Amino acid sequence: MSFDPHCTYAEAQAADIVYIAKPGVSITDPRRPLAQWQAARKVSEIEKRVEQGDSFALFWAIRFCSFHGIVLPPWLAQKYVECFDKIVNHEAKSWDEAFGRPFRKGLQIQKLKLGEKWRLLVWTTVIRERNNNSKLAIGPKLFEKVAKELKLGAPTVKKYYYETEKLLKP
Repeated sequence: MSFDPHCTYAEAQAADIVYIAKPGVSITDPRRPLAQWQAARKVSEIEKRVEQGDSFALFWAIRFCSFHGIVLPPWLAQKYVECFDKIVNHEAKSWDEAFGRPFRKGLQIQKLKLGEKWRLLVWTTVIRERNNNSKLAIGPKLFEKVAKELKLGAPTVKKYYYETEKLLKP
């Protein structure tokens, strides 16, 4: 399928309807036009982080393109080749030196893993509780309720909920 990252949302949505109507195509296919459109937008957002030296963002952008089957934009391909060539040309002694450290020094990886484990569960629990009780607004009372259910602190629930909301926005 040919993908135009400059198409409008309406064009991507129209192409998506045609695409998922094909036999054997799943609505979870990451190469659907709408999924590719969203991925292209996410990659564009990541560009600024890469320009600021965030090497982890560089690999996130490559992952988005690879997973969704879209061509790397020129800025991303150029940055990757520039970093990789430091290894090939023996200008860098390590991958970290060529691409930058994936995590800042002193970062506690176990805390990151724990956050990944809970983030989606917190978000889905908040949404479920909100759907079950339309009078309960997304806010402190709902976060307290979910915190009690999941045996977490309300500030943690709030943090994970909003982090996930941000990740899920197109």
